[in-house]
Amino acid sequence: MFDIIVIGAGIGGLTAARDQRDVGRSVLVLEARDRIGGRTHYDYLDGLDQKVEFGGGWVVPACQPNLAREVQRYGLEYAKGPVPENCAWHFNGTTRHDRSPLPVDEIPRFERAMSLLVAESHRIEWGRPFEEQDLADLDIPFAQWLADNEITGPTRELFNSYGAAVCFGAGPDEVSALTATQFAVHAQMYQAIGAQAEAIHQLFVGTLGTSATSYAATEAANAIAAS
Repeated sequence: MFDIIVIGAGIGGLTAARDQRDVGRSVLVLEARDRIGGRTHYDYLDGLDQKVEFGGGWVVPACQPNLAREVQRYGLEYAKGPVPENCAWHFNGTTRHDRSPLPVDEIPRFERAMSLLVAESHRIEWGRPFEEQDLADLDIPFAQWLADNEITGPTRELFNSYGAAVCFGAGPDEVSALTATQFAVHAQMYQAIGAQAEAIHQLFVGTLGTSATSYAATEAANAIAAS
């Protein structure tokens, strides 16, 4: 008999299990795969003596304080990603060498697709269980959602490769459109938090500057008075 049963040995499940164990509760972690880590998966690529990221590869400490706290707890170090010098994008049998994965004439179609995805994300009420929300129509394969919304060509290929494979480590037929829209909600939250953090930083810097000026004026007045 266990006090707590945790479903899934991803970073969230393992962290929850550890915290419950640390306060004296007995914990059982159940994982369906033959490994732990969930979407945090760093392993060798078949046929190569080189490890690659199969899951989450980036972290923004200011926007992900819980993950940043774990990094600090275990004394880990961040590795800054290099700035790409060359980019190659292969869509629909065509390879494109450019910083942008899409040609200029494809941007309107990409913006339309992003607008649709963001509009769907606005339906999600964060912090409320999905089963209590009217979201069943979004719990379909992401590939089907793209087809239903007539998203085709390079934009679809970009969504398939980056929006599904890179972000979730699976093909668009294996990722729910609900998961993709949830990711869009997270992205908006990160942007909002980042903007708030920047505003607070600037306010703090401004306050320090004002305080420093006031302090200097006070010291000057004291020096004059003392002389």
